[in-house]
Amino acid sequence: MGWASPRLADKLSGMMGAFIDGLKAMPRRKDFFRFLWLTVVYWAINGFYFYFMGCAFGLEGTIDVAVAYAMMAAVAVGMMIPNSPANVGSFWYFLLLPMALYPKVEQTAAPMAFALAVWALMLAQYALFAGYYLVRGEESMKSLWSIQKEKLNDED
Repeated sequence: MGWASPRLADKLSGMMGAFIDGLKAMPRRKDFFRFLWLTVVYWAINGFYFYFMGCAFGLEGTIDVAVAYAMMAAVAVGMMIPNSPANVGSFWYFLLLPMALYPKVEQTAAPMAFALAVWALMLAQYALFAGYYLVRGEESMKSLWSIQKEKLNDED
């Protein structure tokens, strides 16, 4: 890849190295396959969550299971690029992007309300998990800020 874009090749190489380092945390095969299984279960549940949320907003004729998984994949890819705080705007954009591929989509307020609800519930989930670890004292806001500063300095 270096011949096409050395900068992109360095970035991809760094990402792959970090991924491999993460896998090294699971030295036993049993741990790796458990991780793999839990990942599949997580993504399966997440895709159905998008589908059921769409149905709750009256989009059952618009969003089928395939569209829900396309939405989930688009959000996952979209969140890999630098975003605004709390992914405001970009989350909604990437969530609704696959709907443009399907002619059944009606241009009403329902898809945007759906996107806002999914975003708000996911944000609440993240806040609850973060709050749990902050309350337990396993992490502190000071340590989180120092990690963030280190990441910003590494990017420069």
